[in-house]
Amino acid sequence: MQRIAAPRRGAPRAPGVGPDAWAPQVEGRRSAWWTGVAGLALTAILVPAIVTETAGPDAGDSPAAVASEFASARTTVLVSGALFLIAMTLGLVFVIGLTSLPDRDGPDRALARIASASGLLVIAILTVYAASFAAIAASIHVLRAHQSLVYAFFCVVSAIDDGAGIFIAIFVISIAYPFVRAGYCPRWLARLGLAAAAVRAIGTLDVTTLGALPFAPFMAVGTVLCVVWIGLIRTSLVRTPDPARRTGTKRPAAAGRARRPHGRPSAGRRDNRT
Repeated sequence: MQRIAAPRRGAPRAPGVGPDAWAPQVEGRRSAWWTGVAGLALTAILVPAIVTETAGPDAGDSPAAVASEFASARTTVLVSGALFLIAMTLGLVFVIGLTSLPDRDGPDRALARIASASGLLVIAILTVYAASFAAIAASIHVLRAHQSLVYAFFCVVSAIDDGAGIFIAIFVISIAYPFVRAGYCPRWLARLGLAAAAVRAIGTLDVTTLGALPFAPFMAVGTVLCVVWIGLIRTSLVRTPDPARRTGTKRPAAAGRARRPHGRPSAGRRDNRT
């Protein structure tokens, strides 16, 4: 009888067959988990940074009041600036992780690129804002006699902070539904992100009123909603299910442990039946 040739060790597998076919999905799950952890740390640092920031002056105050509040809340403002810089470092990891999860070669590739660019712009703008805000407080003992200069510098820094809102909105809008299609978050969470982005985008117009009505409430509420959205997204990512459960398929058997069909002679053996 003809000998059945055994498969050559090291021969390439058919595409999509074997444990290697699951490597991209497993790696995606790991990336989602670490991105969620970065989002958790970002939320934990960002909340106290925003709270301590409110101890500083308001753009609607007079030049004398702005200089006085910088002097009286100097330590708190410096702590807020340091927390913001730490938060922006974590935010960089979070943004890179988020924008790497959707399929960049699929139909959402343009949205993923827009999200990546806008997210990095947000990190850059808020880093400049935090560093400038802290610099005013650090040098207030020298600048206190120049109240108009302190006030003008503070208004410019506040406008920079407000202007970041438009890129926050673009980032959330461009990443929300690709996440739904990739299975990383439910549809209602994407809709919440769109609502937060819309409110924060309207709040960007606060650059024309500097903390006054009618746009200041939109900026405050939009900021809170965006922070809540980040918190919910990171929870969704940390709880990302196993790829096999999410797709409803079974993992392939490990190499060397696959079972042979019952009754069929194993490869490499001579069939002695006549």
